[in-house]
Amino acid sequence: MSLALATSLFLFPLSAQEPDLLRPAELVYVFTLGSAEMGRETVTFLENGWSTRGEFDLLGQRKGGYAATRTIEDEGWLEYHMETTDRGDVSLVASFGEGELVVELEGGNPKTIPIDAEEVLFYDDLIWANQIDLGRIFAARDDAGELTEGHEITALTARGGAGFPIRFLECERTEQMVAERRVAFRRFKYDVAGVVEFFMVCTPEGLPVRIEIPSQSIVVAAQGFEDIRGVKPEPSSIVDSGPWRNELSKAEHTVVTEKGVEVKMRDGVVLFADVYRPEGDGKHPTVLARTPYNRISEGTLKGSWYARRGYVFVTQDVRGRFDSNGEWFPFIHETEDGSDTIDWIAEQPWSDGNVGMIGASYVGIVQWLAAKSANPRLKCIVPQVSPPDPQENFPYEGGALLLGAAWWAKVLDSMKHSTDWRAGLDWEAMFATLPLGQLDQALGLREANTFLDEWLSHPPHDVEFWAPASYQGSFDRMTVPALHISGWLDGDQPGALQNFVGMSNRARTEEAREAQYLVMGPWTHFFNTQREVGHVDFGDEAVVDLDARILRFFDRYLKGVKNGIEDEPHVHVFTMGSNRWNADEDWPLPRTEFTPLYLHSEGESHELEGDGRLALEVSHGGSSTTYAYDPHDLPELDVDWTDTSGAQTTSDQSDVKDRRDDLEFSSPQLASDCEIMGPITAKIYLSTDAEDTDVVCTLLRLTPKGELFHMCVGVQRLRYAAAPRRDQPVPPGEITEVEVDMWATGQLLKKGERLVLKVNSCAWPMYARNLNTLEHPLTAEKGVVANNTIHHSDEHPSHLLLPVVPREDALGLVFGE
Repeated sequence: MSLALATSLFLFPLSAQEPDLLRPAELVYVFTLGSAEMGRETVTFLENGWSTRGEFDLLGQRKGGYAATRTIEDEGWLEYHMETTDRGDVSLVASFGEGELVVELEGGNPKTIPIDAEEVLFYDDLIWANQIDLGRIFAARDDAGELTEGHEITALTARGGAGFPIRFLECERTEQMVAERRVAFRRFKYDVAGVVEFFMVCTPEGLPVRIEIPSQSIVVAAQGFEDIRGVKPEPSSIVDSGPWRNELSKAEHTVVTEKGVEVKMRDGVVLFADVYRPEGDGKHPTVLARTPYNRISEGTLKGSWYARRGYVFVTQDVRGRFDSNGEWFPFIHETEDGSDTIDWIAEQPWSDGNVGMIGASYVGIVQWLAAKSANPRLKCIVPQVSPPDPQENFPYEGGALLLGAAWWAKVLDSMKHSTDWRAGLDWEAMFATLPLGQLDQALGLREANTFLDEWLSHPPHDVEFWAPASYQGSFDRMTVPALHISGWLDGDQPGALQNFVGMSNRARTEEAREAQYLVMGPWTHFFNTQREVGHVDFGDEAVVDLDARILRFFDRYLKGVKNGIEDEPHVHVFTMGSNRWNADEDWPLPRTEFTPLYLHSEGESHELEGDGRLALEVSHGGSSTTYAYDPHDLPELDVDWTDTSGAQTTSDQSDVKDRRDDLEFSSPQLASDCEIMGPITAKIYLSTDAEDTDVVCTLLRLTPKGELFHMCVGVQRLRYAAAPRRDQPVPPGEITEVEVDMWATGQLLKKGERLVLKVNSCAWPMYARNLNTLEHPLTAEKGVVANNTIHHSDEHPSHLLLPVVPREDALGLVFGE
């Protein structure tokens, strides 16, 4: 950074008169996570920089205080002094100038690190004053017409002695009222280290007055600017807008919080809960969240928000996690513990006896397991990104182990021991571990005999073992209205779709069958947090006001408010590509035209440029294609194993090398736009010379530019092809019809694009490899090569079944010449 530019960017031009609201001498930032305050920071502006002092308490897991000063000294050097007490006392002095970062920790020798960057700022996690420098740089660049998408500024981490990029994404100008004055603001969007997306609202000169990190539910607001709108625009989609918003429960109650409340289960084990409730002696409906991820987090994000609106919010650590007693083992206690907790709630003086549940992922599946108890006091549930039964997705799918189960075990272990799950682990080597019974050791898990070993010891056909974790066979006992929420890019996507259909058709009462609602967005497992996934921008309505939608649901089924939700379409699905929401009455959408595309090849479909084709007509004759699958020949991958942003699901895969054990079948170019919305399956006729193998089908779209993008994927282990809960090995050489569930999608295909179906037998690293033997996966470590033959003829018509939804601007599946 040039010295002149540094001076102009970092000095606040304070007036000799009384400071203006937009040019304060001091500013207080209030840091909130969800509905709870986490800390405050007071910034004082100096003639040559700023100083700041603050304290924070992150859910009791990390807390402390800090002080920092940043000034510009002689010859333009940036000087930074920082002291913290959050993770042991740290005191350092850092400076930057002439391409060098000099860092001196208290009691240590100075360390000099060369930094090749023109624009820099100091950056420490949770010290919000650092964002002031960033806002100033953005504003100055914007005024000069030099702020373009992708512009990078180097953030210097004094403690780590390193730098990382802050990348500008976009700027929007807005006018808002502050102290009865109309003020022009700028809203900057940027990402930090290419991972975390930020939004910053700044005054005309670049002073940040609001900072939002949507993916982490973090808001930092300057006092005096509390009413400034941040990232969320006014609701406008068919999901979150309408006159019904005026009827929502108002945030009018004072909140009383009770921490560490004991709740005794039927076997005497005590679980701990926190209770957030409206002040006073009134009785209210309750929203319950039961979690293995620390009840403090759930309470912080949702507790006060619901209590202010006339609900009691109870958040509980499940058995064996955090403060709760008992032994932790996933799933098996959740039906009884959930029902016992609901009974306890109904007996409390603040309860009106009506209980609903909410939560995501595991916090979603515990709702279904509680509903399995048929407890009449459970009136409704809101499962978000919730898995289905354990043989349908997590931890087994199509008979193959989802290796995300190992990742999940590491995350749970790290939460318990306050460590970073990303650190110190060779993730590629871990995912390649054989036998699978050594996964827990490869992960460095601290407990012996982990649930991973138990899950591997009990394959999918061990129905008795998996019964406590299963609930979809109990829909006919359930009477709960449910709001099912998930995303097309969610790793547990099948749950919401299967459960909506199952409850709509099989719930015990007609009232429950007619009270099922589905919302599917362009989201990953971290749903409704970002409009962009990787390089793909899903538009203004990709992030909606789900809180309002859920509140409307609870108002109807817990408070009995007649708000019309049942009279409107029950299905809201987002079409990626057109980036619009669609409403309908059922799933799959009633007007869906399920269209088969048949596989054609003369045996040369081992690469995209080969003769593999997808066509609307059956391949006549006796065609087949054979490939050799070696489970020890793993694909070469360029993967960030710790990136949970979902960016890899939307990345261009055209540079992935063809393999001889991949078969690729491509369609002609589309003659017009075509919307694919619904479940996708492939029926593959297979024979193999091995005792067992997998069939993996991946659907991609190929653009006229040659870009190749993932749409969906599915795996099916041959021994479970007849039924997911029965072990029926197929004799070598026998031709078998294998139906591969490829999940679902909502995608607009553009004119000129092609569909590509890839068929192979290796879904690693998403799923564990099949070693092509029938040896137990807990101990198997040596595989054999399977020569697998795909049959595609009039007698064995292997095909892809696509859900085509005709619309005015997307007429259907029509190919050009």
